[in-house]
Amino acid sequence: IADEEKFIVVYPQGLTLNSTGETHWNVGGWTIGSQSNDIDFISDLIDWTKTKYKIDFIRINFPDPWPKNRHAKRRLITKDFLLTSHGLLKKGGSIEVITDSSIYQRHLEELISDQSYFKKIKDFPITCQISTFHKKAIEKGHTVKKYVLKKTS
Repeated sequence: IADEEKFIVVYPQGLTLNSTGETHWNVGGWTIGSQSNDIDFISDLIDWTKTKYKIDFIRINFPDPWPKNRHAKRRLITKDFLLTSHGLLKKGGSIEVITDSSIYQRHLEELISDQSYFKKIKDFPITCQISTFHKKAIEKGHTVKKYVLKKTS
């Protein structure tokens, strides 16, 4: 369907952990017994993708906020992520992020104000179905914010 509808789907699977026989991700090296380096793997996957494709749109729904300061380096959306995304996107391409975490919202606002290769779009329609995470956030009374960043150059 991706070929027919002209979109890219990337869904890597973690390696099998010998001690359990189950697949896993070893982000940050905390999985005991794992020798995999998933951060380097994903980085290499993105680099490979950049050589093969230019894409229109990246959507990230409810990324893990890693709320403690000591874990902030594990957040998905960073300055490096924005630079990498800039290389992946076609001219005029965009990134859409939806989050209910006030901590992540502040983090995104700081990132957005500290760069010039994406412009924050202020008025935009919600273009996706409401996910389970979105419903839970609304039920908890959280403010759900959507950020759309358009590539400027």
